[in-house]
Amino acid sequence: MQNNNKGKFDGWLFYSDFDGTVYSEAITVEEKPKSKISQENIDAIRYFQANGGRFAFASGRFVSMICETVPEIKLNAPVISVNGAILASPDDFSEIRRGTIDTAPMFEYMYDLYKTDDGVVGGHFYGADNNSYHFSALYGDEPDHDAFLAAMPDTCLKMIILVKDEDSERVTELIREQLGDRYHVSRSWINGIEIVDKAFSKGQAALFAKKYVGAKHLVCVGDYENDLDMIEVADIGYAVANAIPSVKAVADRITVSVHEHALAAIVRELEAEIDASEK
Repeated sequence: MQNNNKGKFDGWLFYSDFDGTVYSEAITVEEKPKSKISQENIDAIRYFQANGGRFAFASGRFVSMICETVPEIKLNAPVISVNGAILASPDDFSEIRRGTIDTAPMFEYMYDLYKTDDGVVGGHFYGADNNSYHFSALYGDEPDHDAFLAAMPDTCLKMIILVKDEDSERVTELIREQLGDRYHVSRSWINGIEIVDKAFSKGQAALFAKKYVGAKHLVCVGDYENDLDMIEVADIGYAVANAIPSVKAVADRITVSVHEHALAAIVRELEAEIDASEK
């Protein structure tokens, strides 16, 4: 994956979370158009890339979902998907790095919580076959234990334990206590506790990508709990203004909200600092 453009952002690698950081139901507070990335952000990313920078998204989604959702942007860095379980080429989606967890023990763990804890309402598995397997009591799904397990592949990329709003903090801490030594446990939203191999979080994927492309500077931005370690390992870690308090607490800088074109604001800030340092 070549990066032949030379310019002020040469050596810079920029990762942005997707939902809640750059992709929102409302691009402005006053208007609520179909979910999209603002033209200001698109133009800023293109400018960053045209001047030597590498840019890609880091998301809980499958890589194809990320790239197909934003066809206006040609990513030029490895894409972090499934919260770090997959690092893939932006050119053809071929995998550079993959982390999996064994399905059966994780399913049994989730199913036991589902049966014994009123705060747990279901499970969602991203299979290593790139298919999703899902059930939720909120929608009247009551899985047949044996049939559900038999339908899934032997390994999965991540598991999501679905919880009620009021039980989210409690169940998250419980899972961290029980699984945190082996797995990375975080939330992408209040109802979803996401579990991946500990070596395949967003942060670990970003560090791998920095070395892989030979970048000198790693910039990361996010809004929610699954972005925490990515922001912590970055040379410059940003939180958007709409980020949750724990993300703001670890960020080096807080930029504008998702509704105010956060990526454009970051590119402008970085450019001003680079220009000032060269005077």
